Amino acid sequence: MPLSERIAVLGANGVYARHVMPRLVAAGYRVRALVRRPEAANAARASGAEIATADIFDTVSLTAAIAGCDVGINLATSLPGPSGRGSFDANDRVRSEGTANWIVACGQAGVNRVVQQSIG
Repeated sequence: MPLSERIAVLGANGVYARHVMPRLVAAGYRVRALVRRPEAANAARASGAEIATADIFDTVSLTAAIAGCDVGINLATSLPGPSGRGSFDANDRVRSEGTANWIVACGQAGVNRVVQQSIG
């Protein structure tokens, strides 16, 4: 992958992305962090990523947020954790409906490669 490529990371406020994005930026990639709540994107900002707002359940916002990106990485989950947020039902919706929206948005935005994180 050429370092000039722009990589969109969905779920950028999550546990996985906090580890992936700094490594991508350090390797010289241009990273766009897709978040629902930009006010909570401190880790993404600190990694050097550009911030874009998108909702995994809104294909229009996803398509707009990933426009101009070459690669899309979906790290979005809603697993229950120590913070008390998330649930298995919410995660099932993210994985089924949200992932379908992501694939459609990537196609509409002309994203050349899509990486889908999988659990379990």
